[in-house]
Amino acid sequence: MYNKLSKLKKEDSARLEYGCKECGYILYKPLMGDDIDKCLFSWDIYILLSCPSCSEKTLELYNVWSEDEWSREHKYAEG
Repeated sequence: MYNKLSKLKKEDSARLEYGCKECGYILYKPLMGDDIDKCLFSWDIYILLSCPSCSEKTLELYNVWSEDEWSREHKYAEG
């Protein structure tokens, strides 16, 4: 995933997809511009986050999406 995010740096936008192992909560974190560089520099911090739903530190990074990929995959979900 790190390599994919590195490649998306030139597109200047990406989305990180997280899923909670405890409660199933899903979170998409958009990154733009310098945020991508910060994420790549501090990669270990972005791999595991605290879940806003169950408050456990179990929100795990599952996928990295380009904006085009994310839009195609989720265009009907936002309706």
